[in-house]
Amino acid sequence: MAETALIVIRMRWFVLTVLSVLGAVLFLPFLKAVARGGISLGQESVFTIIVTVLSALSIWAGLRFADQAGLPMPLLRRIEGVSPVVADTRHSASEALLSAVILGLIFGLGGAVFLHILHAPPLPGSLPARLASSLFAAVNLESVIHLLIMSATVRFTRRVWLGVAVAAVAFVAFHASGVAGLPAPVIMASLTVNGAIGILLGVMYARYGIEAVMLAHAVAHLLTVGLG
Repeated sequence: MAETALIVIRMRWFVLTVLSVLGAVLFLPFLKAVARGGISLGQESVFTIIVTVLSALSIWAGLRFADQAGLPMPLLRRIEGVSPVVADTRHSASEALLSAVILGLIFGLGGAVFLHILHAPPLPGSLPARLASSLFAAVNLESVIHLLIMSATVRFTRRVWLGVAVAAVAFVAFHASGVAGLPAPVIMASLTVNGAIGILLGVMYARYGIEAVMLAHAVAHLLTVGLG
């Protein structure tokens, strides 16, 4: 994958950072449910600030690394009004978005069925609170795992497959905290499924772009928390 010259990232950074702020704020009701309401206004403010700063820095660095690695980003690069890189022209935007929705539906429905089969405990929080957390999963989490970690790995190793693998490990590590304390079979099954999802999302990034990854993750999260 040929390295490309640095291109403008201001508008892409702004759009994704605004979405990350919304993601952090909308995640608060779910976070309070997980903590059984034991979170003060000050703690909510600190959480929002920390998540926003980390997301903003991850987005800035991730966009730079993605451009240098030549990873696709067809919709977001249009915002800057610059010529697309070669990877952006390999697949149409409609193809990328359709693939993302289909994969998200498969992940989401599979996740909901998976939770029922394993008799996992009910997810905390009200349905609106769980659904509102989708933006955090799709933007804040993916800004770190795939946009930053995978892009950086591909940028410095020139190996897409290695970027996919490293991001998948990070994806599993993040979700491991959510199953701590559950029965061993549930933990193993969860880590295996999340590992497979992480790999497929990485492949999707390399093929269609980070926009497709975020959309697929959003759709999957909405279905899993809505039906699970």
